[in-house]
Amino acid sequence: MMEEDSKRLLILAAGQSSRMGSLGQKQFLELQGLPIFLWSIKTALALSSNYSLTIVLVHSVGDREKYKDSLIKNLDSSSLPSISLVEGGASRSQSVYNGLQSISHDAEPNDSIIIHDSARPFLGVQDLLKVIDSLKHYSAVTLSYPVTNTIKLLKADTQEIQAHLKRDDLRAILTPQGFRFSVLWKAYREFIRSPYPVTDDTEIVAKMGHPIQCIDGKKSNIKITNPEDLLYAEFYCQKYNLKPSEKP
Repeated sequence: MMEEDSKRLLILAAGQSSRMGSLGQKQFLELQGLPIFLWSIKTALALSSNYSLTIVLVHSVGDREKYKDSLIKNLDSSSLPSISLVEGGASRSQSVYNGLQSISHDAEPNDSIIIHDSARPFLGVQDLLKVIDSLKHYSAVTLSYPVTNTIKLLKADTQEIQAHLKRDDLRAILTPQGFRFSVLWKAYREFIRSPYPVTDDTEIVAKMGHPIQCIDGKKSNIKITNPEDLLYAEFYCQKYNLKPSEKP
């Protein structure tokens, strides 16, 4: 079993929200009166004192003061010292790299690095704990859940079905994802020299030949990407009378 080490949570809030249309930056849209990006921060703060968890908020370019003002407005002042702000990049992977670079000067090889999309407001405390605890046994983990829809692989040029995938072998991948710092930092330094399109961090680590362990997460941990997702999130809050840090 790996010894206990520092834990850093990188919350990614640097996206441009192009698919939200006229609604603007989804990070600042409100659920139950609180900006979406702050929901997962509040969940993390509920654990920060007991788990030595510090938060790195990777924000959109040029928006540092906007995020800072929102933190001051919505959080207790005693929570603010545990949160640092880092400017993101033009892509998700560049934003993660910027976040990692900001902590590389004092991070230890075995430190736990947990990465979460701020557009997933319904991160539950128990799921975050699962990732933290799994890093005692594995050096790369991700939340996931079994796929229930039938998934087909298509030919890119014709959109014809190319392969019929076995549903039992498929998982829908969520965040947070957790890594030992040495594993993730090595993979990202290699990746940044010759970037390629990716949608999550497990792909970058797996490219280095490192195994990724899937652990069970909740399907309710949705990502708000378009206006329909926001409507669902609002309905979900109302149905279960959810407040920040009270997520199932």
